[in-house]
Amino acid sequence: MALTLPLAINMARLTSGNQTFMPADYPSEKIRRASAQKACDIDLEGTQKVIPVVKILDPTTVQQVDESVSIEPVQESNKKKKKRRNRKGKGKGDQKGDQKSDVSGERNIFQDPELSEAFAGSHVSASTQHKTEAFRRTASLAIQRVIVSLQTINEHRSPLQLLQASIATFLEGPQIASFIYRQLQVAAMLGETSIFVPKDIILDPRDPEFNLPWNSCKLATTLVLLIACRHNEVFEALKYQSGQLGGLPTLSLIRSTSSSSFAQAFAKAKKAALSGEMATTVIGVSLTDVHIFELNVRGKAKPYTSFAHSFVVGIGPEGVVIWQSWGEYGYRLDEYLNRDGARLRNWDEADEFVRDFTRLVFRKSTWNSEKNKYYQKCFEVDVNKICGRNGPQRPIVPKFEAWVQLHVIENVKVEDIKNFTFE
Repeated sequence: MALTLPLAINMARLTSGNQTFMPADYPSEKIRRASAQKACDIDLEGTQKVIPVVKILDPTTVQQVDESVSIEPVQESNKKKKKRRNRKGKGKGDQKGDQKSDVSGERNIFQDPELSEAFAGSHVSASTQHKTEAFRRTASLAIQRVIVSLQTINEHRSPLQLLQASIATFLEGPQIASFIYRQLQVAAMLGETSIFVPKDIILDPRDPEFNLPWNSCKLATTLVLLIACRHNEVFEALKYQSGQLGGLPTLSLIRSTSSSSFAQAFAKAKKAALSGEMATTVIGVSLTDVHIFELNVRGKAKPYTSFAHSFVVGIGPEGVVIWQSWGEYGYRLDEYLNRDGARLRNWDEADEFVRDFTRLVFRKSTWNSEKNKYYQKCFEVDVNKICGRNGPQRPIVPKFEAWVQLHVIENVKVEDIKNFTFE
C-alpha cells in the first residue's frame, strides 16, 4: 500500500538520519506502521519530561511554549535518573506521590516502585520477573477493557455527549490512555481510522508509551481534536499542536497574520447550535505568547516562563464543554475530568468564559493582576503564585502580547466520533 503524500513527506523529514534497516522480505504493512511509529516517537520524544524552562532551538522557529513550560528532550545522567525515581512526586497532581494509585482511585500498575528500581539495576530477580509477567497480563487486560468500553459507548447520544463520554472513557487511567493514544497517533500519521493493537505486544512499565505527560495542554488538545474530526481531517488535527509536523507558529507567521477571534468563532458555533441546524462545533484554541518569541530572538528568553496555553471547546445545542490540562504545577487531563472540569456548561457560563478570554487577550500590556485574574478564571491556574517570588517556576514574561490560532471542526456528527475502530 502506498504512503499518503503528507505521511511520505513527514516520514522523509522525521526519519532522515535515523533509518532503521529491515530485511527485504519484511511485510510492507509492518514497515508502514514501524515508520509511522518512528515518526511519532520523534515527534513526542520531547514530551517525556516536563521542565519549567523555555528551551531555545532556532530564533526564527521558536515552538509555542506549553502552558508556562517547555516540553523538550531532556538528557539525564543515570545518577540523576535514580535520584528522580527515589524522590516523591513534585507539583500539583503529584504532591503526595502517585506510586500507589491515580486520582481516579484505580491502581497505577505502571508505577510500581519496587519494579522500577529492579529494572534500573543490572540484576532482575525471579520474583521481579514474576511480577513483570503479572504486570503484562494486567496491562493487557486493562487495555482490552478500555477498548471494549470505547467501542460499546451508546451511539444514541448527541455528538457533544458522545465526545464527552469518549474522552472520559479514554482517560480512565493515564497509562492505558498513553498506550492507546500512541496507536491512535500512528493511525493519524497513516491517514487511517483503524487503530492497530498487536496481540503479541510485550508490555514494559519502563516504556515511554505508558507514560505520556497528560499535563501537557498540547497533548490534551490533540486527543480531543483527533476523536472529534472526520476521516479526512485526522492528519491536520494531529499537526495542529505539533512542532515536528509544522503546526506551531513562527515569529514571522505571527507578525504577518492577524490573531484569530475566539469570540467570533464561538458566536458562529452558538448560532449554528441554537438554530434549525442544531449543529455541534469543536474549536481548538491556541494562545501564543508573542513576547517569548521576541525575547528568544535577542537570546533573553531563558529566565522567563511563558503563559502560552491551548484547549478545546465543544459547542452543541445542549451547551458547552471545555477540555484542558495545564503543566507540571497545574493539572493533568484526567484530574481535570475527575473534578468535573469537562462538565456541560450552560450558555451563561459559556458566555462568561468567552468574555473572560476576550478580556485576557485584549490589548498588549505588562503582565499584571488583571491579566492573572482572567487567566485564572479561564484556565484554573494562579500564574502569579506559581511564578511568584516563592513559586516553583521562573518569573512570568514581563510583557503580555497574545496571538490566537484556531482549529475549527464544524458540524461534528456521531459517526465522526465513532470513526476510529480497533483491530
